[in-house]
Amino acid sequence: MNRADLNALSRLAEGLLGGHPLFAGAGHLLSRQGGSGDEFFEFQTYKPGDDIRNVDWRASARSGQTLTRCHREKASALWYILVDCSTSMRLSGKMGLDRWTLATNLATAFAALLLQSGHRVGLVLFDDDVRVHVPPRSGSLHLELLASHVVSHPEGHAKTGSSVLSAVKQLVRPTSCVVISDFLWPGGVSDGLKACAELGGETHVLRVASPADTDLPEGVPIISLRDSETSAQLSLMNSREAAILASREALHKLESELAQFCHSNGMVFSISGAHEDWKKCLIGHLKRTAVARA
Repeated sequence: MNRADLNALSRLAEGLLGGHPLFAGAGHLLSRQGGSGDEFFEFQTYKPGDDIRNVDWRASARSGQTLTRCHREKASALWYILVDCSTSMRLSGKMGLDRWTLATNLATAFAALLLQSGHRVGLVLFDDDVRVHVPPRSGSLHLELLASHVVSHPEGHAKTGSSVLSAVKQLVRPTSCVVISDFLWPGGVSDGLKACAELGGETHVLRVASPADTDLPEGVPIISLRDSETSAQLSLMNSREAAILASREALHKLESELAQFCHSNGMVFSISGAHEDWKKCLIGHLKRTAVARA
């Protein structure tokens, strides 16, 4: 990952979002009052009391109604990158692809884009508890600190799952979040993500998938039935194949419920495979962000 890649992604993101800020967060406020450094957001119908200097006469002539220019004040928003560092994030599966590599690249790229936009960014690495908490700051030097914590972090402690709720408890309102995890959490994910939504900012949810999600050991024997009268033999699906099918169905259900939950709560959701390039995954998520804001 280099600065050229991040600059190119930032330009692409601004194009996808129609020139609006890549990540607005809770710190960007809408104002009818124009000012130096403020960024144009949208037109709004003129109301008594609005500053006449903000009327856009050309746009008003085209639309047939009096329109004022609404601006977005460039306030620095507070963002946190929440990364699941539990044991399951290190499982590689048959193809030798671990999701942790993709997760660390996505976390660093998100942090870089947010810092480039002038936001303050913090980091929480969690499993069943908080393992690393880096307070939010701004600036390029802070990106180096965040990246070093993510890349150098050892394997998580939790063997049974993760809890983003423990990470969210470290945060204060208003905060926007990027949550990166496999979401293979016992008891579901709604409580933790609901807590993210209650922080009063944006929430971006990225599930990192892996073939390890449905891998099972080899060598399970095939179960056969033999008719005692005709000696005909019927081979049934072995228990391993049945277990793989059951795990795939459970995984599909989890992803469907996660997608529906995010959609219902105004969160941007995407799924990326451990075998995919991080730039492709990030662009895919930014496209979903653009659609959500359209």
